[in-house]
Amino acid sequence: MSDNNTQPHAKWFKILFKTLQQHETIIEFLSGDKPPEEFFDIINNDNIIKVMKNDLKEIYYWFKNDKKKIINKAIQYMHKKFKENNNIRDIDKKERDKFKNDFNNIDDQKKLEWKMQNELLTDIKEKLPEFPYVYEYGWKYKKGVSNLILTNGKGHYKRAFINQYCEQGYVEQHGHRIDIIAVIVMGITDEEHVNKHWPELFDK
Repeated sequence: MSDNNTQPHAKWFKILFKTLQQHETIIEFLSGDKPPEEFFDIINNDNIIKVMKNDLKEIYYWFKNDKKKIINKAIQYMHKKFKENNNIRDIDKKERDKFKNDFNNIDDQKKLEWKMQNELLTDIKEKLPEFPYVYEYGWKYKKGVSNLILTNGKGHYKRAFINQYCEQGYVEQHGHRIDIIAVIVMGITDEEHVNKHWPELFDK
């Protein structure tokens, strides 16, 4: 897989998403290790991020309500400018094959979950075009159920799950890897529960 350290501003995007995931509204940089002005302009063309600086440090801060705007700005840039990882299509095929082969090895309850996941994967380019690749099938965290880890192939990952659970687990296990820039959660529900409330960090 290509080194995301060669992607534009990958280091700073990773710091930004880690801060947002922790529900923080401030990032503090030392003057000798701060992002370039270009990065600040990318995520702040609506002037929703403010800056305080002196000779020793530079501080970015924002209102909590502007979090989604910042995320969207970052994702839009990554989608346009980041290069797709070289072997993501091979990984996608391997994990899809694992998913298909798993149907005959699971109980009836798991089969229901499998069918819901299969509906998503069958029409993934229509239902979730930003994340067309399966990066990992069957990831589990503590008592969590099997999950799909989807990706755009550019360092941005989405965890698709059945039961409500937190993306923190995936970050705890894999957040040190250079190819992971951001992890966002998506809940899968059946039509009966389509209006179920999810916390703000969850996509629906």
